[in-house]
Amino acid sequence: MINFWIVSAILTALACLFLIVPAILYKIKGQSKSDKSVKEIREQENVNLFKERLGELEFEKSEERISIELFQKRKQELELALLNDVNQTETSDAQVTQNKVLSYSVVGLSLIFVVVFSVWMYQQNGSKELVEEYYAMNFDAQELEKARELAKQGDMTALLSQLHEKLLLAPNNIEGWQLLARSAMSAQRFTLAIEAYKQIITIYRNQDANPAPIYGLLAQAKYYQSEGQLTDDVKSAIQQALELDENELNSIGLLAIDAFSNQRFLEAKNYWLQILTIYPEHPAKASIESGIQRVNAQLGLPDDVMTSKEGSADNEAWVNVSVSVDDSIRDMLEPSDTVFIIAKNIDQTASKAPLAVSRHRFDELPLTVKLDDTKSMAPFAKISMANTFIVIARISKSGNPVAQSGDYEAVSVDIDPRAQKMIELVIQDKIN
Repeated sequence: MINFWIVSAILTALACLFLIVPAILYKIKGQSKSDKSVKEIREQENVNLFKERLGELEFEKSEERISIELFQKRKQELELALLNDVNQTETSDAQVTQNKVLSYSVVGLSLIFVVVFSVWMYQQNGSKELVEEYYAMNFDAQELEKARELAKQGDMTALLSQLHEKLLLAPNNIEGWQLLARSAMSAQRFTLAIEAYKQIITIYRNQDANPAPIYGLLAQAKYYQSEGQLTDDVKSAIQQALELDENELNSIGLLAIDAFSNQRFLEAKNYWLQILTIYPEHPAKASIESGIQRVNAQLGLPDDVMTSKEGSADNEAWVNVSVSVDDSIRDMLEPSDTVFIIAKNIDQTASKAPLAVSRHRFDELPLTVKLDDTKSMAPFAKISMANTFIVIARISKSGNPVAQSGDYEAVSVDIDPRAQKMIELVIQDKIN
């Protein structure tokens, strides 16, 4: 390591010489003509010119080419010119001094910049730790050959162990840890996957990134490690994920799976519906819808109704909503645009989850929909639990239920859930 610093110091010194040498040579060149200062040289030249011109005037006077009056006048002009030249010389010398100070300042700052910038670039792109990590993650020829043999034999355990050993030497290689986590989950090496996810969370936090989805994946790994038991350790990981992001899909999906596996069918359906509300085009949408259909079959419910013994609709808490769109914005919308009709609790101390949600397409408007507990998204957020709520009818261009710029919506006045009335909403206001 000492050899590296010696070489670095030599190279830095050479770089500085590119600035110092030209400055020294320029100074030497400027002083090589005479030992006198620039001021003395200029003063001598001005005096010589004055004497030469004065001699010419005296000769012209002696030859009677000019009058005595004209001689006196021109002599005074020469004296004034000499005085002006002396003042200009002093000003020029002051400027020369200022220029020297400026030049030395520029050279000094340039030297500091070269040294500081070189050290910074080294720390960012060439530090010993980064170089060691780079080489640590590279497989040599013998390791590559071993990996090929293991792959041919289908020995994933040995391959994962080999990758794990490499990553221990490169703890900040996030791509490597992500690969290890996915591969370990596929091979049911859950302990290894848990270690990988924990390391990814550490990297995320060091980079000021939100690790909520990684906590969700960590909860899944712990859940499968505990053979499908929602242990306190699993619950803790889920809680951390949802505290960082209340719509974290990995955690909600895990809660749905656990609820369904333990025959809490209505709870599982609520979680699956919540996922589809958050992410309507979820990659596993077909599987989620299939799970909802199985729940409905188990409970003897039609596909669009959610009710059970523990979550029955409160027949006295509902509102009928007639939704249409104003003609002024109709041409700006597409038939496939998504329409969300959402009931929200206005009590700030209550859960932020919607009380009821109904999803449609724009080409279905105008329509009338009944919002009640059958359209609840969570067992802890229902119309029957609210004292007062509002209804929002929103046309989403992106299909996202969360309001975004460019969406159109209409908002109702406060509604008593037991008033059992009809309200009309005409969508026309654009969200900026």
